[in-house]
Amino acid sequence: MTTNVTVQANVSSQILVPFTSAANAAAAQAALNAVNSLVIGGSLEQYVPTAGSGPIPNVPTPDFLGGVVDTVPASLNFGVLPNEYVSFVNGGTGLAVAIGGPLTKVVVSGADSSLLYVNQSTHGQVFLGGGNNYIANAFSTSKMAVNVDGSDSLFGSASVVDVSTGAATVNVFNHALVDIETGNATSSGTGHVVVQPGTAGVMVTGSSTVPVTVSGTAGSTTYFMANGSNGGGGAFINPGAGDIVVFPGGTSSATLFGGTKVFGDQTITGAAFTGSATVGGASGYYEGGSAGHNLLKSSTVAGATTLVGGGDGDILFVSGAHDVAVTGSGQNVIIATDSTVNGGATYGVSGGTGTVLGAQSGHNSFFLGSGNYTLAGFHDVGSGTFAGSVYNILSATVGGAGNFTIVDFLPSLVSGSTTVSYDKVELGGLTATISTSGANSTAVLSDGTTITFQNAHVTNFGTYLA
Repeated sequence: MTTNVTVQANVSSQILVPFTSAANAAAAQAALNAVNSLVIGGSLEQYVPTAGSGPIPNVPTPDFLGGVVDTVPASLNFGVLPNEYVSFVNGGTGLAVAIGGPLTKVVVSGADSSLLYVNQSTHGQVFLGGGNNYIANAFSTSKMAVNVDGSDSLFGSASVVDVSTGAATVNVFNHALVDIETGNATSSGTGHVVVQPGTAGVMVTGSSTVPVTVSGTAGSTTYFMANGSNGGGGAFINPGAGDIVVFPGGTSSATLFGGTKVFGDQTITGAAFTGSATVGGASGYYEGGSAGHNLLKSSTVAGATTLVGGGDGDILFVSGAHDVAVTGSGQNVIIATDSTVNGGATYGVSGGTGTVLGAQSGHNSFFLGSGNYTLAGFHDVGSGTFAGSVYNILSATVGGAGNFTIVDFLPSLVSGSTTVSYDKVELGGLTATISTSGANSTAVLSDGTTITFQNAHVTNFGTYLA
């Protein structure tokens, strides 16, 4: 269902331009109302071309302003708009190509149209009612806000917004698919994307090292891909009260979080992430939303991904060696059984309850906090004596006082001796008391943390500092 916006072609006649979403149409109409008032007041003259029209005319007198209203059912190249032109409306059914003048502020293109437009203004406003479009800034001083509609079907139309120079804020409405092009490694443009209520797709491409920020709103679902190259084309993502699905792509990475985070020397502040996330094998830092039921999967690139649970029902899949996975509140599960190269992952377990299934080749770093967890697959298990062969580093957080059960040494998992020597343990200043009862050993740390080794007699719990 479309919503029409109205533009004055002259004092006595109007032209209707269709938009896919009512919200974007309302914003476009508000901007066009100022243009319409100038036309009715006699200070702005619209150029309405026909097939075969010549170049855009200059305004009749120096005191007049100009605008374009294109209704031609064919493609037209308007070139550079004259300096006095303040608006451009594409209501035809073809492709319109134009470079705005320094005063061109309001640009509107309908659902049945396509637009290639370059913005010179420092206050550009571009409203896209649908179609396939390419929008860019001309200079480093150029700034614009771009509203993008989709079509009646999901991703039925696509728009490219080039932010390699200048600055752009892009509002993405329901069913729209937007590619944010960041340029090359020397590009310094900035882009901020806001996904409005509905379902939309956002892709970031290019190799600029300036990350794009992507924000969600309540009721939004964002399908996101960081498809950059050469380490660029990344993004800071904060879905807010919305949900997000992240796909792998390119060699770039993204950062997904809510609230305030410190990354290196940069502090990023945003709304709390209260929705849920699905991350399908991407590189970067991904923190689930507090709504829980986050499904986070790392890439297979060694050490390229950090996964952090956000709420109850989270599942974290670790696919690459040397990745980091940290549980959140509630019931969490970490699965790292397909970690590709000799383990080496880092696991943080704190708060809530759950299960951790690690990379069975060992060499993992394991940080214990609070909570109640069952741990499996973290040790270099096999036949024969285990003494000296357990490479996991158990690092305890002071005050954690959690309860952990390690089940790697059950008869169904190992053969041979169940005598275990831990020579590589970092207790963070805590002390440990080891006791044996039946087939099990228990380590009780001085802060109350309990580690139970089922079917294993622990003979040593030494301290190891890397």
